[in-house]
Amino acid sequence: MTETIKNFIDGELVESATTDFIELVDPVTGEADGRSPVSLPEEVDRAYAAAERALASRPTPSRSALPSPLKSRGVRRVRNRW
Repeated sequence: MTETIKNFIDGELVESATTDFIELVDPVTGEADGRSPVSLPEEVDRAYAAAERALASRPTPSRSALPSPLKSRGVRRVRNRW
């Protein structure tokens, strides 16, 4: 059975109004096991606005408040990209 993925917008799973979908293929079996909507621009805008609101409403700790392992992990990630 092929599952149709829903958009996750503002904490809810929402059906897309699009009629265009991308087939999702299991890389191991090569079989189609789902489909994902090619979301409409309005849906993308709603999701983006919801994400901005979520990020703006959460407190951001200062870097000095982070435990050392987390700080060093971030530095290693940046270093490994160069």
